Amino acid sequence: MTERHGEEEPRILVVLPNGQVLNGVLRGRRRDPDGTWWYQTTVDIPASVVQPVPGQDYDSVPTVIQDTYPWQLEVPATPGEGPGILHRGDCTAAVRALTPVPDNTQARLFLRENWATPCEVCQPQP
Repeated sequence: MTERHGEEEPRILVVLPNGQVLNGVLRGRRRDPDGTWWYQTTVDIPASVVQPVPGQDYDSVPTVIQDTYPWQLEVPATPGEGPGILHRGDCTAAVRALTPVPDNTQARLFLRENWATPCEVCQPQP
C-alpha cells in the first residue's frame, strides 16, 4: 500500500467495461451538487497503452522492476459471467486471460468478496 500523511491509502479494483480488472489506489472523492460521486484514483495500467506528453521529463519517476506476481486472476470467459479464478503466480492451469494480482491483501479481497474462487489445481492461500 502507499501512504498518505502517515496513513495507508486504500487499494481499489477498477472493473472496465470489457471485464478487465485494474489495481489502483483511491486518492480522493467528491460529491457534486446533484449527488453524483467521483473518485480520484491512481490505476495500474500496462505501459503499452500510455503515451508520453511531449516536453515532460520522466527521468525522476520512481521505477520498480518486478520479476513475478504472487497471484494471477483468471477472468471469466464472458464479462459478468461470474467470479474469476485466483491462481498462484506459478500455476499453469489457467485457460483464459490473466490479470496480475500484486499482493496478498488484494488476493484475499478477491476471495472474501466472492470476486474469485480459488483454483482447484494450485489451491492458492494468500
